[in-house]
Amino acid sequence: MRANIGLGYLQQGNPGKALAEFKKVIELLPDEALGYADLGVAEFRHGHRQEAEALVKRALGRGPTNPDLSVLLGEILQSQGRDDDAIRAYDDAVTRAPNHVRARYKLAKLAEKRNEWRKVAEHLTALLRGKPDNLAVLLDLARVLLQNGSTQEALGPLQRVSALYDGVQAPFMKFLGDAVKAAEASQAREATRAIQIFDSNGNARGAMGIDAAHYRNDTQWAIAIGNFANEMSALYVGGGQVPSFDDQAIIAGIGPATRKALTFGVLFFDYDLDGRPDLFHANGHIEDQINQVQASQQYAQPMQLFWNCGDGCAQTFVEVPKEALGALAQPIVGRGAVYADLDGDGDLDLVVTQIGGPPLVLRNDQASGNQWLRVRLEGAGKVNRDAIGSWVELTAGGITQRQQVTPTRSYLSQVKRTITFGLGKAEQVDKLVVHWTDGTTTNVDVPSVNRVVEVRKQTPPAQ
Repeated sequence: MRANIGLGYLQQGNPGKALAEFKKVIELLPDEALGYADLGVAEFRHGHRQEAEALVKRALGRGPTNPDLSVLLGEILQSQGRDDDAIRAYDDAVTRAPNHVRARYKLAKLAEKRNEWRKVAEHLTALLRGKPDNLAVLLDLARVLLQNGSTQEALGPLQRVSALYDGVQAPFMKFLGDAVKAAEASQAREATRAIQIFDSNGNARGAMGIDAAHYRNDTQWAIAIGNFANEMSALYVGGGQVPSFDDQAIIAGIGPATRKALTFGVLFFDYDLDGRPDLFHANGHIEDQINQVQASQQYAQPMQLFWNCGDGCAQTFVEVPKEALGALAQPIVGRGAVYADLDGDGDLDLVVTQIGGPPLVLRNDQASGNQWLRVRLEGAGKVNRDAIGSWVELTAGGITQRQQVTPTRSYLSQVKRTITFGLGKAEQVDKLVVHWTDGTTTNVDVPSVNRVVEVRKQTPPAQ
């Protein structure tokens, strides 16, 4: 019972109360492995990575045959930047359970991060042993092989998808046929482009709002797009010199949760200042009498907030439950959405426009106690005055975050130019670098946190 209460507190984003409940579980059941694992998750979400690692290792000592515990340990190690140790933990999980989905997926993504394409293909192939008809994995495997120049090997998964959808009348089939022909002709770029036009079910989607961020605090770029009702939001993740993206909405945890809503405004912003960009959706239908046609749909729809759990959860994004949303849970016909620190307390508040009503000003009263830093840039010389397009890179607590000055976001909306970084429990900024649009960089000393830092582009003196 106490374990369930603790899990409830975790879902509400209250790791402090969850810690207290899980500690009581361990007092009652000191030999129970899952008690230590649950406490480790709570410590991890509270920002105590070393304590979390020690607790999960104790759990492994009491349940060494449980591959889920090895995966949990790997996720904690990965969050500390210890990729080699994380890989060993994930390898331990697949040794015990060769088709373990989370472990194989984590290993594939770490291999992709290192440009080890053969290992990526190996892990995706292993996932297909458990579910040979998994369309998303088949297309992901084809994409990886094509990106590595292995066009003939990519024919296998492409032809498998073609066989699965033989006789289906859908736009996807034309582009799948184009991909097969391009692969047969060893045209990797054309084949890759052909399989990335539609969603994983082969359907075109009604895209609305858009935003982008490095939501995993790595070099991969993620583009979130809100779609029409009965269509999941998209989360395209990728990058590289020859940009290649795949839709990871389902894997990341926002897919099924966004299928029902019609989403307009989409924003990445760190609402709890833990150093990981969260995701906001402003929803609302376009037909005021839609409920008379589709009983499952409503004109006014509640907003959605997805907390970025990082590597501490099975899926990166966890939907914040309605009882913890406050005013965000009220149904509106939402459209545009922006964020700004309206009350000067460091965290980001929201303003959302709606059809048939005034804009909503939604104050963020989170009480995590996390630190923050705001950065405001001013260009000069060859850099535009507002420094639009410039990047800011911040390192604190062993984590490097990257944000770009891009005010135009969401749907018909514009945010303030000032960038807000959540720092979690970090008491200082180790490094702050501005990458200006003219190719120059500026290293900035940050004397303390919880403040606004203004950086002006320096121009050389006139000759």
